[in-house]
Amino acid sequence: MCGIAGILGRDAAPVDPGALQRMAALMAHRGPDGQGFAAFPADHTAPPLLWRDPRRAPAPPRLADAPVGLAHRRLAILDLTETGHQPMGSADGRYWIVLNGEVYNHAALREELKGLGAAFRGRSDTEVVLAAWAAWGERCLERLEGMFAFAVWDWPGHRLFLARDRFGIKPLYYAEAGPAFGFASEIKPLLAGLSLPVKPRAVAAFDLLVRGRKDHRDTTFFEGVLQLPPGHLLAVKARAASPRAWYDLGAAVRKRMETLPRNPASQVRLFREAFESSVRFHLRSDVATGTCLSGGLDSSALVCQVAGIRGEELRALGATPGAGGAFHTYSARSEDPALDEGRFIEAVTRATGLPNHSVQPGGPDFFDALPDLLWHQEEPFPTGSIYAQWRVMQEASALGVKVLLDGQGADELLGGYPGMVPAAAAEAIRTLHGARAFALLGRFGGVGATGARALGLAAPARAWAERGRHRFLAPDLLRQAPDPLPPPVIPGLFRAERLLETATHLPALLHYEDRNSMAHALEARVPFLDRDLAELSLALPAEALLDGGFTKQVLRRAAGDSLPPEV
Repeated sequence: MCGIAGILGRDAAPVDPGALQRMAALMAHRGPDGQGFAAFPADHTAPPLLWRDPRRAPAPPRLADAPVGLAHRRLAILDLTETGHQPMGSADGRYWIVLNGEVYNHAALREELKGLGAAFRGRSDTEVVLAAWAAWGERCLERLEGMFAFAVWDWPGHRLFLARDRFGIKPLYYAEAGPAFGFASEIKPLLAGLSLPVKPRAVAAFDLLVRGRKDHRDTTFFEGVLQLPPGHLLAVKARAASPRAWYDLGAAVRKRMETLPRNPASQVRLFREAFESSVRFHLRSDVATGTCLSGGLDSSALVCQVAGIRGEELRALGATPGAGGAFHTYSARSEDPALDEGRFIEAVTRATGLPNHSVQPGGPDFFDALPDLLWHQEEPFPTGSIYAQWRVMQEASALGVKVLLDGQGADELLGGYPGMVPAAAAEAIRTLHGARAFALLGRFGGVGATGARALGLAAPARAWAERGRHRFLAPDLLRQAPDPLPPPVIPGLFRAERLLETATHLPALLHYEDRNSMAHALEARVPFLDRDLAELSLALPAEALLDGGFTKQVLRRAAGDSLPPEV
């Protein structure tokens, strides 16, 4: 997990080392373990200009013919040695990369690439991604399993490629200012490195104030700053082309549906196997690793799964527990007994024997932390609830953890939000399963906005939901109201609702998670967003997830006896 940035001067304008260094300095929290810079002359037969110490940056005359620069801040998770340092060049010097994230299947890819003649200097996943790009070009993206945002500079081709993982777990922003094109892991570096004027974007304001959505479009709250959408690639040469998708989640889910067994027991078995495999992937680390534990179903199942991996199997995975050889857990508690989930946290702690560390975020502390929280989040957020996550990340980091697993994504993929359930009821009505529809509505409430949308009443439902908020907005803002994202076209109303939530609600949660963790130099991993597990989860029919008045039944059944009865 790191911070990446770069500038491409497209009219042969030389790169400014000061700008690169300002961009890196504004992301120092993302990578306290080191920094690196590279500038590339237009003549690719010349040597690149490399430096780490800003006080030893190349003098301007040496940069007069270097229109491209890359910057990197390092949080060392795999291969803590010098061989993991970035920017990193390929063996022949053609390709250069800066990468943020983790590619969990790097070991298997390394062996495959060795068979093709690739040689490796170290053990980092970054070196594997670089070799994969050299061997397969942009097609390598389909082979990468994990969370990542990276830039590859094709020096002889004078092309810059930006790529982002399937779900947008890791951020990547870009902007243009005159002849310069820039990219970065955060917005602040772009504003500083390209000297961009700070102007608000009306579309983003409307989406948040009226619809409670953010990060679901390629726009940001800053005019002129865009984000690369999840599962997209952007190539930049004379000018930036439009981003193009290299991954289509809807198409992947439809394909998975074709092979999904209809037998419920087989579906549970497949889910259990995918979940266990994902957790093992996400535990691989050369630094201390822990797990978030809210007391809810998702994080509890995750912690119980982690606790079941011990001894020789743990060492074979390449996992690194925390103090005392245990995977410690980290939780937020409430002083209000009606809101506190402590009894569930304590039940999981007793069942697993894993040490737990809890924080109790409070109002006065929130206001003290608010300036830092806003600075790191960079954009508005609708509630103060993300402060609890901030405090959990802060506590884990203070206790020496550098990797933290979290249950993010399960509610969207498995339909865990009560407000999503009416879509399943509407699906049951459409398919003439009236008893099932009434049972769902009786357990979870009326049809609501999602059910109205599922029944084809999207326009009046949206107008009704938004009308009350319009009176608070300036007329100029109302005139710029964007259309909402259309629902996905896929069989099953409940499945379509889960896909829509994954596209429109999850991105904001991933934004909060990335900023809250990186503010404390901590890598947050989300096993439920493993590609195989996510595609399988979305392919499952409503009856696999909603049964007997409970949500996420497939997870409850897959976790089995490992979950305490209280949870």
